[in-house]
Amino acid sequence: MEPYDLKAAADARLKRSVIQRDFQGGVYWLEQRPDLEGRTILCHRDRSGEIRHVGNPAWSIGSHIGGYGGRAYVATPDGVYVVLAGSHELWFVDASGQQRQVFTPDPSWALGDLVMTTRGVTAIREISGDQVKRSIVSGLERGECDVLFEGPHFLMDLQANPAGDRVAFVHWEHPFMPWDAAQVVLAAVRQEGSLHVEELFGGSDCPSWAPRFSALGVFSLQQTLEEWITPVIHTKEGQRIVLGNASDNADVPWTSTSGAHLLCSSGALVRARRIHGEHQLQVVDEATVNLVSEVVTVEDLCESDGVIFVLGATHDERTTLFALDEATMVLEPLLERTTRMVTRLEPLAINGPDGRRIEGFFGAPEGVEHPPLIVFCHGGPTAAVDPSFDPTVQLFCSRGFAVAAPNYRGSTGYGRSYRQALDGNWGVADVADVVDYARGLIDLGVVDPTSMFIRGGSAGGLTALLALKSELFLGATGSYACTDLVQLAKVTHDFELHYLDRLLGPLPASEALYRDRSPIHRPQDLKASVLLLQGTDDVVVPASQTEDFVTRCQELGLDVEVHLFPGEGHGFRKASTLVAAYRAELNHYERLLALPKAAR
Repeated sequence: MEPYDLKAAADARLKRSVIQRDFQGGVYWLEQRPDLEGRTILCHRDRSGEIRHVGNPAWSIGSHIGGYGGRAYVATPDGVYVVLAGSHELWFVDASGQQRQVFTPDPSWALGDLVMTTRGVTAIREISGDQVKRSIVSGLERGECDVLFEGPHFLMDLQANPAGDRVAFVHWEHPFMPWDAAQVVLAAVRQEGSLHVEELFGGSDCPSWAPRFSALGVFSLQQTLEEWITPVIHTKEGQRIVLGNASDNADVPWTSTSGAHLLCSSGALVRARRIHGEHQLQVVDEATVNLVSEVVTVEDLCESDGVIFVLGATHDERTTLFALDEATMVLEPLLERTTRMVTRLEPLAINGPDGRRIEGFFGAPEGVEHPPLIVFCHGGPTAAVDPSFDPTVQLFCSRGFAVAAPNYRGSTGYGRSYRQALDGNWGVADVADVVDYARGLIDLGVVDPTSMFIRGGSAGGLTALLALKSELFLGATGSYACTDLVQLAKVTHDFELHYLDRLLGPLPASEALYRDRSPIHRPQDLKASVLLLQGTDDVVVPASQTEDFVTRCQELGLDVEVHLFPGEGHGFRKASTLVAAYRAELNHYERLLALPKAAR
């Protein structure tokens, strides 16, 4: 296999999300494009298959609500309303492509999760200040901002039924995260300009999210019932239909931009459940049918004029568009495909020394016996490995590295108990799992035990750095890595302000534990070389945290290198940044591999 070109790998980080019908049998979706300086554009495919870009080519479409974003456009029979990233201006693009600005928000406002109701364009509004205030507002297309609802601290995933006279949304309060205690609110839209709450679902016993209305107005949602995240349908006749099985049927909600289930107009349910860490699409009707599909990660689902569309990723392709052939139950690709040789990440569970099962994935380069290993630590930590095509994985595998991606304790997709096993144990259980996963690969004889590295972003960066104490790894790479947990808890954005209360404990009572789990207070444990990659505009892990950590390490004479990227936030988007980060990381590993084995 030829080494994967750095620029090609960066450009391949394109991500498609948020699919919606266009009312004429076509679909819209968003594309985040590294080759466009990380901008997000709106795309459209009509019924005949013609694809076009919608709106001003210079626009970047995006909503910053909730910290990690919300849905930033809504399609109507006459055109589409879009929110511009940064300014949160609302624009309308009609069917002919004509554009006009319809609402200019206050600079402290953010708008997202747009829907159409009988009150017009309706959205969640955030007002930043000493405290973030959230409400549901309407009338935006008229240049107005009528408040329909002011409620709990967090509001997320606003949805409307086809008639526009009912809405559903998710709410929860500090100090919880949505997957711990979220409720779904079902409400009627009153013509005088308010919402009448009809019913609440969920709470701490059965956290609920992902409300949806079918094309016929039937309501459904996802609920954590005992162990598993399960779709629940509430029929118009008042029946409650639970479609559970021994698997998670949705991932936990960091944003409202993805969907894992769709109630079709036919009455069938399309769902994406995780099996061994991969998504399996099923159609549940009178019987349950597994779709014939190469998709291993489902991003979003929608129905348009009776056709089911899927945004999903495969082992060979980043997120792309499919249509379901209901006669054959096969997903048919609708966009041009890229043909290339790839190394696949395959599910591989490793048993730890105490017999515990550590979930994860492994991929080895073809024709390389006992290759060097790079362990990928996913972020979150309440997240999961995406086993679909990842240009970063291919970049390393094409250069002779094997890749391991453990789903350590705390990861989503393996049930509530596995996810909550990290509570109070962040920085311990996750570290033990990634170290023991690497040791398990050594025991299997599939990697070189003297040439091992570890990398991670955000929470995964913390795990990677703490794993260096094991003396198993030659080096670590941390991208926007958490290094000072006390500072992180005090200055991070509103969404995660109390995230660590469950993972470690509330402050100030648990401050000693925070310090003990923070790499900045344990530099003596960095028994390897460290590379840090950091964006200057990061609001989740501020650049100052990384700079303080580097200063502390350099004072001790440790082997630490840092690269700062102006204008980048929590997750790199620009192709130029990605290329520079890839080059720095490859140089880091190659420098260490050049050392004589006796000196490693």
